[in-house]
Amino acid sequence: MTRIIEQLAEVLWDHAPNVDTLAEARHRAFQLRRVAIASRRLIERQCSDPDWGYDDVEQNAKLDKRFAAICAEMGCKALASGDPRGFAQRILFPDGYHNTWGGPESGYGIA
Repeated sequence: MTRIIEQLAEVLWDHAPNVDTLAEARHRAFQLRRVAIASRRLIERQCSDPDWGYDDVEQNAKLDKRFAAICAEMGCKALASGDPRGFAQRILFPDGYHNTWGGPESGYGIA
């Protein structure tokens, strides 16, 4: 596993209430990171590609929904961002843990 996945797994293990094992935390970290990277690519494309179309909007909505579903399974909430300058996806942990300048209401950013 990559260092980023391991760091995210440790955060999930410590702050997500429904993550019971470190193996589950690693699995969830991999899933979340994969969805967040795909979402980030679409957001960046929207910003720079004039041919960005309806299919991309649908795909991004599906990614946001998938990210939210994974977060809900862990007992957290999701926050999606359409701005390519920041994190594409964020987790809102019940204990308020965050890595953003916006504080707990801005959550823990991924990708």
